[in-house]
Amino acid sequence: MAGQAFFLVTGLPSEILLNVMKWMGVRDLTNFAMTNKRHCEIFKENQVTLMTNVLLGQPEFESILYIHTLGKIDFTHAMLYPRNIYFNPYREDGKIVHFTRFPVSFCEGKLICPRKIEFELQDLSVIWNMVKAIDWWVEEYPRLRWHQNPEDSRCLKAKEEKRLRKAISTWWLFADCFHNHWARYPYMPKLWQTDDRLRHIRRLSTIEIRELDSLWAVIESTVRRDVCTDMGPEEYNMPWGYYEGRSNNIVRTLMKINPGDLKAILEKRPRTNRTGIMQTARGLQQHLSADQEVLSATIDTVLQERLLLQCYSIDELPSSGILDEESYIGEDDTFRVDAWPSGNPPLSKQEIAMYPPEPTHPVPYGDDAHE
Repeated sequence: MAGQAFFLVTGLPSEILLNVMKWMGVRDLTNFAMTNKRHCEIFKENQVTLMTNVLLGQPEFESILYIHTLGKIDFTHAMLYPRNIYFNPYREDGKIVHFTRFPVSFCEGKLICPRKIEFELQDLSVIWNMVKAIDWWVEEYPRLRWHQNPEDSRCLKAKEEKRLRKAISTWWLFADCFHNHWARYPYMPKLWQTDDRLRHIRRLSTIEIRELDSLWAVIESTVRRDVCTDMGPEEYNMPWGYYEGRSNNIVRTLMKINPGDLKAILEKRPRTNRTGIMQTARGLQQHLSADQEVLSATIDTVLQERLLLQCYSIDELPSSGILDEESYIGEDDTFRVDAWPSGNPPLSKQEIAMYPPEPTHPVPYGDDAHE
């Protein structure tokens, strides 16, 4: 029966197959093009247009563009300095595609002229592979989320997948900005600071931050269980550094790694031991043992800022998550539209000064499980 269905698909006219390809996701389209020679030829003949159109439909696409084009200017002149990105390497329809188009504007009294970036086909291929990695996380998420109750596992609904993809891309952008070679801070984030780590998360609405926090809880349990624990019969499994009290530090150190690299570690984990995993992690993360992740602390700090700005009219902010049954349902959309697009809180310096100063805490040193 499956063979008959495959024959019916391969026998369709090229125009219909091409139209079907336009509605596929990145991973599905890649796999479909590899099923036989004819599909591959149709894909190659229309590759640039197909890739462009599919990528433009991804909710994480803008964040991926920022990740791929990060530079020193994003940390010296303006947070996520605006870009005008266009793509014109021989699209079959002859169109120039503008991925982002920012106007000239003022920011904090300074004239901001967007960076002009022209993409080549190789840039598109890099972004394509990053989106494929996010596809992998979407596919794996049910297994990771319902690890303890596999009988409850199910495929994600369209809205759930959209929330997940946006949360993953936010995690990826944060990891590449603050846990790699671009910007590294010696101190933990504090309330109301001018701190790019906080500004990245402040750009999100409260509900989006809660959704990111929900994903982060799943990632932490996954790293703890599937990476930082010796593999073997379940009754003998032991977290790395358990007897030395290092387990939490090791987990938080590995959580600095971005989604693409963590995917590579998780895929390699069943076939290698602790030494092999940590060698891989050190090769992927330039400063692995320098410090621990700060995304969780940044999320907590921004949520505390949002709560303080409610003027004590509420006791706690609403919870929300990736899944529909965990998603926030309120009488109004207050917590869905309270993002701070500039990354700065809507307070004057005088208002911020009225809050008592917080003590400064250094970012904890990392632990790469080295004996």
